Amino acid sequence: MLVFAVLMGTGFFLHLAGIKLYSETPLDKVFNGKATRICAVGEVENITAGSGGEKLFLKDCSVDITDTKSKDLFANGLLIYGEDFGEHYPGEIIKITGILKAFEKPDNPGEFDRFSYYRARGADYSITAEKAEHIGESGLCFLKKLLYKCRKSLEASISDLSEDVDEAGIFKAFFLGDKSGLSDGTYEILQLGGAAHILAISGLHLSLLASLLLRALQKAGLGKLGASVTADIVLLLYVIMLDGSISAWRAYIMFSVSVLAKLAGRTYDLLSALGLAGILIIARRPLYIIDPAFLLSFSSVFAVGAVYPAVKSALFLQDKRQSKIKGKVIDAVLISASVQMTTLPLSAYNYYYFCPYGILVNLAVMPFLSFALISVILGAFFGMASSLAGTFFAGVAHYFFKGLMSLCVFFSELPGAAVLTGKPEWWQVAVYYAALIFALRFALGKRKACGRMRLFGRLSFALLAAAPALLSHFACGPSLNALYVGQGDCAVLIDDSNEAVIIDCGSSDKKDVAKSVILPFLRSQGVRNVSAVLLSHSDADHINGFEGLAKDRIVRIKNVIIPAGGSGDEWKEIKKAAQSEKIIFNTVTQGDSISFGSFRFFVLSPGAETAKKADKNESSMVIRLDTGGFSALFTGDIGKETEERLIKDFGELLDTDYLKCPHHGSKYSSSEAFLKAVSPAAVTVSAGRNNRYGHPSDETLKRLSYAGCSIFRTDTAGAVITELSGSGFIISSFRS
Repeated sequence: MLVFAVLMGTGFFLHLAGIKLYSETPLDKVFNGKATRICAVGEVENITAGSGGEKLFLKDCSVDITDTKSKDLFANGLLIYGEDFGEHYPGEIIKITGILKAFEKPDNPGEFDRFSYYRARGADYSITAEKAEHIGESGLCFLKKLLYKCRKSLEASISDLSEDVDEAGIFKAFFLGDKSGLSDGTYEILQLGGAAHILAISGLHLSLLASLLLRALQKAGLGKLGASVTADIVLLLYVIMLDGSISAWRAYIMFSVSVLAKLAGRTYDLLSALGLAGILIIARRPLYIIDPAFLLSFSSVFAVGAVYPAVKSALFLQDKRQSKIKGKVIDAVLISASVQMTTLPLSAYNYYYFCPYGILVNLAVMPFLSFALISVILGAFFGMASSLAGTFFAGVAHYFFKGLMSLCVFFSELPGAAVLTGKPEWWQVAVYYAALIFALRFALGKRKACGRMRLFGRLSFALLAAAPALLSHFACGPSLNALYVGQGDCAVLIDDSNEAVIIDCGSSDKKDVAKSVILPFLRSQGVRNVSAVLLSHSDADHINGFEGLAKDRIVRIKNVIIPAGGSGDEWKEIKKAAQSEKIIFNTVTQGDSISFGSFRFFVLSPGAETAKKADKNESSMVIRLDTGGFSALFTGDIGKETEERLIKDFGELLDTDYLKCPHHGSKYSSSEAFLKAVSPAAVTVSAGRNNRYGHPSDETLKRLSYAGCSIFRTDTAGAVITELSGSGFIISSFRS
């Protein structure tokens, strides 16, 4: 355990210092990051379902870059995307032809880090496959193929257990670790109920399966040694069949240690086994040191092995005689509380919120979890012979998960179901854990604690009691954040009270932009309330994220505002989504003034006549922002025609510090006259990388340069963050 702790501490230090936790391969040194045609040969390790088809993981790859003379470049692993890999199987050696792409690094605060996630799991790059050819087979191909076919048969059997697709998806996740069949809504409800961890293959699953196997094998006549070894081998095959998640491998290693301890007549120590599992896993994949799944899995077990006994001892409960039922209830409460207390900073740091009611949900369902697992297993195996028999045996699991979902829905709708912290700094997490360790140490030795020890102990308990405040994201004052949403627009204003105003929220090339970009950003900044969403016009790349924002259960929107005179199905859908979520729907026209907190907006366009006659782009809402000593102009997708009218109607009112470049930098916008009238110190251009429109155009960039303003592009810089103060503003880019 000490060695594991030293490795973890060293890894964190290196990560904070900016040192890579992985070694570069020959492919890393040659590949320039742009989409490139390649030919790769490697062994299929696993095949999993994805939203756009199947994903195939290829390991120990040799790569030839087609357009250059670079040959036989080594890669640890490649993630292959394709429509159907049904004819291929693990253990097969195949040749893939397709387009090589780099995994995206985050472009915005709070965004999912695909690069680190897949690198931690051994995948260096992805390939969009065009052709796959059989080359040969590895030495253990027969066994891997057999396990793969068994898994596919079990998946098909489970799919027939329930007509409810979500329920079948839950069964698959629960028994086979495959979450691809779960809808986003179902998984979110389980998360908000604090019960999503139930779907992870963990020590609970393996210990239950192990106990069942040991009993069956011993009754079959195998001795202690034979039954233990056989059970261990069966569990190893089960973990391999599941494609080995972090928690599954951790649980298997710890089970193997317990088997060896029994056979050797030694005492099994949970923390020693946990330390060994951690050392073995990060020795193979060092990037797991910063992986949320790894950290949560190991910290949960650490809580059971170290924090729970300390808490119980501190409360002097270990010496008290209690009834069997009362003792189990107390243990369940203390274990659940210890896990929540230990994992809370990690949840805040990686997901930006935690669910306090999870303790109650777990107390209600954990006693029945083993029955549900047995039910799913029996249903899956009997279902392979008869769908009727499978459905019968899966009945217990059906009612268990119905009850679980009802509980999660109930608690997710209560006040405080999700305590939003935002992303704390690393030192806040360190202070929390230091307080936790000191509080436990003080509690264990409080009978002989000196005065100073009591003082620090009480301070530590006070810090833990104020955990949400201790771990809350520190806002740096008002800010204007132009997010990178691909080809689209989204600007988020955050005031001193941590309430936000969003100006446009759409993208034409980012899938589900609200879920992938905007909501993670808002949550990471600790923003729970959005005073208003202002939508400039009805093009999809400005509005298609609104519905996802409106339906979120954590971040709440109060108002949505569109330009007056807007018509069409797009606006009707916006109004419908607003009404269904009880969001106030309003329109504004030229000359209107609106305020939200310290932000004051003046509407410059469109007027009634413009809204009727002009096209969508020219009738975009144009608004001037004033807050403190800072001013900004947001222009939607207007072109030269509206720019000329604005110069004529408003003149000096256009003069602002900051300009959101019209129409993503189109060559038909940002005329010299308009830029002269606005005279911005800084301009942000929101455009997607390699977009088909050629935005921003070279002509526009030249005009901006001649105007003497600083130019920030989201396609090259990621999110453009403007920190506001009474004396001025500071602009920085997220990627730099």
